[in-house]
Amino acid sequence: MQCEKEVLAMFDASISVHPGDGKLIWFWSERWPNNASIENMAPDLYRAVAASAKHSRTLQQGLQNRQWIRDIVGPITVVVLVQYLKVWELIQEVTVRPEQEDKICWRWTNSGQYTAKSAYEMFFCGSTLFTGAKLIWKA
Repeated sequence: MQCEKEVLAMFDASISVHPGDGKLIWFWSERWPNNASIENMAPDLYRAVAASAKHSRTLQQGLQNRQWIRDIVGPITVVVLVQYLKVWELIQEVTVRPEQEDKICWRWTNSGQYTAKSAYEMFFCGSTLFTGAKLIWKA
């Protein structure tokens, strides 16, 4: 799905991902390890990953038999190797829990549930009110 970068950035900043069984979380692109994505933590490693795996490999699939390693098909530079080791170390601490579903929470409500109202409020947070706005909307 195509969308503007600003909208995608707003969405990414608006959710928190809590792994359970790993079936809903994209291994390479979602913010599941320490609330950061591998794409942002290890950008050179991410560029070495097959395009087909970036938005199709789930956390569950990636961890199973270390399938995530097989997704790396680009050149292995020193920087890629260092980032690989960083990701390897991080992944050693991750355990999927088959009995528990992944949880994706909306940051802008107390319940963690998305509402259109909260999305609009956050999207326009910090904007300035135009003095004559009420008069224009009444016209």
